[in-house]
Amino acid sequence: CNIPLPLSVIPALPLLIIEPLGKGSKPLPPPIITPLPLLTTPLPLSTNKVPSMVKNQTPYGKRVSSYSRQKVVILFTTKRSGSTFLGEVFNQNPEAFYLFEPLFPFTRTCDLLREERINALRQFTECNFKNISEIYKNAFTVLEHTDKYAQCLKNNICFEERHLPLLARYESACQQSNYSNCQLPLKPTIISAICSKSKLVVYKILRVCELQNLAHLIKTEDLDIRIVHLVRDPRAILSSRMKVYYTSKLCCFQLIEDQTNNETLKAEAKTLCNRLRKNIRFSNSYWKGQNGEYMRIRHEDITTNPMQVVREIYRFVDEPVPHSIQDWVNNSMSAEETTISEFSTVRKPSDVLNKWRRALNFPTVQLIQAECLDVLQNLGYLTVKNEKEQNDETLPLCEKQAYL
Repeated sequence: CNIPLPLSVIPALPLLIIEPLGKGSKPLPPPIITPLPLLTTPLPLSTNKVPSMVKNQTPYGKRVSSYSRQKVVILFTTKRSGSTFLGEVFNQNPEAFYLFEPLFPFTRTCDLLREERINALRQFTECNFKNISEIYKNAFTVLEHTDKYAQCLKNNICFEERHLPLLARYESACQQSNYSNCQLPLKPTIISAICSKSKLVVYKILRVCELQNLAHLIKTEDLDIRIVHLVRDPRAILSSRMKVYYTSKLCCFQLIEDQTNNETLKAEAKTLCNRLRKNIRFSNSYWKGQNGEYMRIRHEDITTNPMQVVREIYRFVDEPVPHSIQDWVNNSMSAEETTISEFSTVRKPSDVLNKWRRALNFPTVQLIQAECLDVLQNLGYLTVKNEKEQNDETLPLCEKQAYL
């Protein structure tokens, strides 16, 4: 992971850090979701603000123009995989409409309200936020999920502190629409209008577990939907989860000396790698040898060569990298250590790559490697054979090839 490659030579390499795939021709299994009707109410908009007439309209679902499909990017990943940093790569884009975990109310239990969460995401990809309050209320009620920290129901947006660029645009648009109150909760009409006019729409999604369901969304004819699949070394994911959950008392993980006796950790490793395994197999089969719809990247590659990978991601979505993104990435990588937290977008590459090697004892690493061996191999991660290899941080544990 620590071998930087010039961007100019990436297309010629047989082994890539990242490999975009897509436009698969293989038939999909029968969908498990109920199609929603496409909504096409016209919406006249200026470049940066919503006119006052939007106040009296219901402009849900209108695309940027009648002859070009709006571009939607879904950041698909699992918790503690580095998705907050990746999301900011779009959140800092002034021409992008970005939502941080809009499906938060549905919890991480994928089998519950499966159709409802996919249908909600379908509406969001169409810039249709008319029913957002009802969607969130139903999910929180049925799943008995707490809204204490996210405050989705109160604000019509989850984690408002993660949406400062969007909230600034919202305030401007709301004032232009002559509303007397432009505070939270957000007005669905305004949010839909901003989304519809944006050059790029991006959603960070952790609460859809199967790529197969997103593949069905891609077939929406009036949208250009692309998936950026972020993966990370399972050893690093589980180490991060253990620390975060134990510190915040959100789960039963504990950083105890005899970690091998932690049956919860073993079960979590099995669940995580079963999910990764299933999605790897699906993407390898459905998007094999194609281009345009799907891209898989590794968190470790972003950490090692951030701007190089950011350029590749933006090239995948056919958009230029704004100068604001370059500045933000450079600042994030050079920040002081005192600003770094578990949920921060600030990164020190050496710490990110090696933190799990310092936090886990070798028997625990063996346990995870046993549950996830094929996943590690498929994603280009190397196993450690003994404690000496684990502690040797000069020994790289990921190959250049991230997609097999």
